[in-house]
Amino acid sequence: MIKKQVTLVSVSFVTAAAISVGTAYLPVYFAVPRILYANIIPTALTAVVCGPLYGAAYALINSFILNSIGMGSGVIVNVLLYQMLEAALIGLFFHTKHAKKTYAAIIVYILLFSAFDATLLKAFSYILYYTFHVNMTAGKSLMDYLAYNYSFYLKSGITANFIVVLFSLTAAVMAGRFIFWLCMEKGGCRETKL
Repeated sequence: MIKKQVTLVSVSFVTAAAISVGTAYLPVYFAVPRILYANIIPTALTAVVCGPLYGAAYALINSFILNSIGMGSGVIVNVLLYQMLEAALIGLFFHTKHAKKTYAAIIVYILLFSAFDATLLKAFSYILYYTFHVNMTAGKSLMDYLAYNYSFYLKSGITANFIVVLFSLTAAVMAGRFIFWLCMEKGGCRETKL
């Protein structure tokens, strides 16, 4: 069983890393829509297959690698914490071991979590930004800052964010179920008796 778990974690991390590299470099060479370069598929995939702690760990590792090796200007703490929280919640909600549900139930869960992510969880990202960058908020209180930015987000960005999260979760859950089936149920990682 341990060999299967190690293989499961390894396969999900390698698959997620390949997707991360693709989504990081694809926009450099091609004009791609936001749904392809701003997705959360790699982190969500790891969280779905391995659980909330692995998803948060992958978000941490991915952020450090992509933002420290020429892809960005270093790790942004409030963004990292938001990504780790999002991954942990996805892992709690969709972890494959606990998600032996019908496809209809999974579709409902994906829609509900996408709506939750695009509305309530997004507000938390503004709170994190304010916490770490209070000196850049023009002296506004937390409630004023949140009311102004979140209301603007609700008017202009919520639909795009909902679509990106919906697409990402759908792809991650489908890929996660396939990886779980391949490694755990099909017997692709068979135990060897000594």
